Amino acid sequence: MNLMKKWYLFVAIAIALSFNGCKKDDTQGEITATKLKLIEKLDKLDVPAKMKNSTYEYAKTAVDYVDGVKDIANYFSYFDIPEDAQREGLKSTQGDVYYWTYGGVSEWETYTEEGTKYVWKIEIDFGDGKGRHVYLRSEEEKDGSHGLMEVYGYENDIDKVLWTYEWNFDSKGNIIMTWKDTAETFKYEVNSNVDLSGYAKWFANGILFYHFQWNSDGSGSYHMYGDDGSEFMSESWTVADL
Repeated sequence: MNLMKKWYLFVAIAIALSFNGCKKDDTQGEITATKLKLIEKLDKLDVPAKMKNSTYEYAKTAVDYVDGVKDIANYFSYFDIPEDAQREGLKSTQGDVYYWTYGGVSEWETYTEEGTKYVWKIEIDFGDGKGRHVYLRSEEEKDGSHGLMEVYGYENDIDKVLWTYEWNFDSKGNIIMTWKDTAETFKYEVNSNVDLSGYAKWFANGILFYHFQWNSDGSGSYHMYGDDGSEFMSESWTVADL
């Protein structure tokens, strides 16, 4: 799974860089699509500085889990509409559609408002004969309190959701975010509160196996569970351990 994810991220970054390098002199209409609020709010998903800089095994693993979920940022560039994008449709029930191309690769963003939320759909034609297909779909409440992003497959998994990111902010600004594959063979759930206390959990096939908790000063604990849900290992650490 890690290798497959790295391949998708490599493609995402490469294409984003190529798009950013192409600008025409004329602009095809006004760009009005709203961006995901999560783009500006993702930094709130964080851990205490002492944990980030620590080599202590369990604290470091907890940070790795948080960073893994924050990898959603690798997809944000797909939602940047360049100045030279063409507007294929005006406001309608189908939404606004923006189109741009570079180096044989074409991208379409469909942006709509549905009640209390915004919805984005990203379609790509890599110019390899497979045609235009859905690559990303995201929706978010207009106040940014809840959202999700679906990442679709390529090659044999065209138009099939591979994994999903989902996030929730409460009224205080605390965030819970998950990353999982469609069958939930894996699921990471991380929480970060405004005081930087939080937790990270790893589930496999719906069963909780690892649970990390930490306080705002960086101290915390680690718990490991068996297939039957019983805890068979736990450790704790102090700020001095970091």
